[in-house]
Amino acid sequence: MIAGLKTQVEGLERQKNNLAKAKQGANKGGKAARGLQNPNDLEGEDLVDYLEMKLEDIEKKLAQSQSSYEEMQNNCLEINDKLSRQKEKYKRAALMLTEFLEDLLS
Repeated sequence: MIAGLKTQVEGLERQKNNLAKAKQGANKGGKAARGLQNPNDLEGEDLVDYLEMKLEDIEKKLAQSQSSYEEMQNNCLEINDKLSRQKEKYKRAALMLTEFLEDLLS
């Protein structure tokens, strides 16, 4: 998921840079600033503004996803530690019971 978002971010950055270079003297109608959300209707700097806005949204989602991923990873490590401690505890209990049964049988 994070890799997909990174790819989208990189793609939008490339689009933004290409449009900025190709349309430096383009029309400044302000359509993107007025909330028009159809990129097919945008031209020049309006399209760049729209793409920048979308890029910022994707970067925010990426940051949230990374934060969530790190939190889940930490939780997973904690759970694995607890599991290891429980395994050791029951392993010792099984050994003690085995020794006890051997003593009873002797």
